[in-house]
Formats: sequence, structure tokens, C-alpha cells
Amino acid sequence: MGVDVLSGSLADTGAISAAMKDAYGVFIALPGNISAEDEVRYGTEIANIAINSGIAHLVYSSGASVGEKLTGVARFDFKPRIEAYIRKLPIVSTIIRPMIFTDMLVRPGSGLDKGQLVSFVSPDQPMQLTAVEDIGRTVATIFSDRRSSPVRR
Repeated sequence: MGVDVLSGSLADTGAISAAMKDAYGVFIALPGNISAEDEVRYGTEIANIAINSGIAHLVYSSGASVGEKLTGVARFDFKPRIEAYIRKLPIVSTIIRPMIFTDMLVRPGSGLDKGQLVSFVSPDQPMQLTAVEDIGRTVATIFSDRRSSPVRR
């Protein structure tokens, strides 16, 4: 479908740069097992490599809880720093903010195997969910719209 998924080390900037060779776009989705400080470092480094590699469109996967008001959760409170950095770059960019992943509901400890949902959300509070597969579809749609526009998305 015109998409290459590559794996490697976030610390290997040479490999990241090589992977971007001749690419139209880059999707930054950082793993959840790194520190918030490393997330900022890797997110901004990858964005810089994208600029230096001539990438036309950069998509960054942030978080639904990101905003002006701090949450007290380091992973969410550091993401706005990456967003702000990307917004200042000379590249067309899109920032997505997926919600809680539906895929997480089938993990051990969620309670669904016992007919209940164990959650930090109160029973009367609405909960928005996103399927991981839908994030890929969304980003593919973003990249398929290759209208050259100086407007950042």
C-alpha cells in the first residue's frame, strides 16, 4: 500500500535518517516504555532528521490528554513540548491525539474476561476509545492527501 514499516533503535539517528531516504512522510509514534524526557528528546530528534531528509509531511502521535493545563502525568505533560516544537518547523505537519486504545481492554487486569471493566473512569463518565488499527488508517489517509499546501495541519 506504499507504506514501509521499519524497526530500529531510537538512539541510532543514522539508521533513522537512512530509513527516511526517498520517503514522502514520517509518522512519529513513540513507545510507552521510555521516560518522558527521552520522549521529548527522541521526538524532536526525529522531527529534525525529517527536516534534514526533505520529508514533505510529518505526523506526530501525541495524546488525548495533552493540552494547556498540566495533568500531573509526565507522559502527557511532556507531549505538548514536542507538539510546540513541531509546529515551529518548516514542514507540513499533522498532530493526532488518539484516545484510550480499545486494544488495551483485552489485556490482563481489564476485567473483561470476568464480564466487567476495571477502569479509572467512573461508570457515569463517557469514555472515548480508539482502535490501534484505526490510527494506521487515519495516518494513511493523511498521507494520501498530498496536496501541496503551506498550511500546517
